[in-house]
Amino acid sequence: MPGQQNELGSDGLPLLVQGHWSQDKLYFLKYFSSLFNGGMKNKWATRAYVDLFAGPGLCKDRNTGSEFCGSSLEALGCTVPFTHLYFNDIDEEFVDALKKRQQHRFPNANVEYFNLDCDEAAQQIARRIPKDALTLAFIDPWNHMPFDSIAHLARRQPTDLIITFHTTAIKRNAHQDNAAVDALLDDPNWRHDYYESLTDVSSTTTSSLIENFQNRLRQRLRHTHFGSPMAIRNSNGVPIFYLLFASRHSRGLDFWDKSSAKLPSGQRVLL
Repeated sequence: MPGQQNELGSDGLPLLVQGHWSQDKLYFLKYFSSLFNGGMKNKWATRAYVDLFAGPGLCKDRNTGSEFCGSSLEALGCTVPFTHLYFNDIDEEFVDALKKRQQHRFPNANVEYFNLDCDEAAQQIARRIPKDALTLAFIDPWNHMPFDSIAHLARRQPTDLIITFHTTAIKRNAHQDNAAVDALLDDPNWRHDYYESLTDVSSTTTSSLIENFQNRLRQRLRHTHFGSPMAIRNSNGVPIFYLLFASRHSRGLDFWDKSSAKLPSGQRVLL
């Protein structure tokens, strides 16, 4: 998994230093969130956004030094806004920095902050979301998280999920006993299926891991509509991780297909 590198930004508050590929991920999230709010505002007056790993709100490209908004500030910046936002991070300094940035840039936003372990935060947030809300949850962990954390949120319906799925890190741990990976995949047979895929010419190890995970979302949470996995690649064109979309309803797939059609550069996204 990628490690966190942080320093002070131009506003004197902590930010995250990240590779350029983070901007691809955030571009998709921003575009999807805009479509989500704009397309559903007349059907769902209450629209909630959840970010369990919200960070400090601001990032910096480690190569160019340019600063850019993180997932939380991107969600706050939608032209048609979310009516409720829930931000959590285990780092207290990040939560404080995000709160200050939000109050400066989006002082009228309806935001609740949490400084908790992701599992505890998911439980508390699930109880706080209005019952009449359509919810978008962005699950972007720095380390493996338990599947149960996703379940706490997704059992509260309707909730669409965008999940950062670190296939490379999971493959590194496939040959050892790693309780954190097992808790994320929530399937005692995942290693068996993974090893079978190594010799299956009709499949790949990546697709095997993604299919296993989607099956758990289907079986445990009844999310039956999945967008095409979106590869986020490094400068050499190698996938670092995948963005997965899951919903109980097909409408979100329209938004996902539009969002995932192109990179910010205009290039097609190919898995």
